[in-house]
Amino acid sequence: MTIRTLAAAFCVAGTAAFAAPALADSQAMSPDSITIAEFSCRDLLGLPDQEREFGLIYYTGYMDGKAGATAMNDAEKGDLTDKVLSMCLDDPSTALLTAFENAMK
Repeated sequence: MTIRTLAAAFCVAGTAAFAAPALADSQAMSPDSITIAEFSCRDLLGLPDQEREFGLIYYTGYMDGKAGATAMNDAEKGDLTDKVLSMCLDDPSTALLTAFENAMK
């Protein structure tokens, strides 16, 4: 993920959380709304690639907001999302928020 990708996604995040783009080759649909603490790794992993990336960016921003972050390091965020994805693959039943919290420790 590049800084440009993250910046664009944060702009989109302000207007639509998990809005599904038209994906002709995919039957998976993103949810219209979620409960942040209940959305699971399984839910994330079941999304189309673009939606999964958006979900990771959304949760990264959510966690930064909770922490009061005022700066961003692209490489650190990439490492964080890689760690979260690894945790999710290890245990898809984990809440995505929990995976982020554990990855940030």
